[in-house]
Amino acid sequence: MTSPRGCPPSARSRPSPNTPRSGGTCGPGGSTWTPRWRKRCWATPSFHFARTATRDHVIGGRQVRAGDIVSLWNISANNDEQVFSNPRIFDLFRSPNKHVALGHGPHYCLGAFLGRAELRALLSVLAATVRDLEVTGPPTRIQSNFLNGYSSLPVRFLPR
Repeated sequence: MTSPRGCPPSARSRPSPNTPRSGGTCGPGGSTWTPRWRKRCWATPSFHFARTATRDHVIGGRQVRAGDIVSLWNISANNDEQVFSNPRIFDLFRSPNKHVALGHGPHYCLGAFLGRAELRALLSVLAATVRDLEVTGPPTRIQSNFLNGYSSLPVRFLPR
């Protein structure tokens, strides 16, 4: 699933009727997050993948021949301003949201439903029990030319 980069679960770009006047952002359940989380914070977990063309074809005005390797840079596709208005803003309510982080068509992620269910459960509990969070140590990025993200981000949850 597309993942926030350094953002709490409730970060979003559009104000809601519940947005406090102090500039913080309210999330599910009315939790208030401090303004520091309103920064641009959207990431795609896999940078790219490649496929071999099975027949000659023209893509974006360029000739691709059977046997050519074609790369899809989903990190680029998920930031396409022709598809998304404000693509670098983490917006839980974006609609339509045609991201390709979970693939598309026959290559759609088999674990997408489970991942969404797990995140829904986690975010519901966090929204109900956590008022804010503090980063308590340096983040550790995944060392990969294929995956984008963090293997560790030490935080302290501040209870309601």
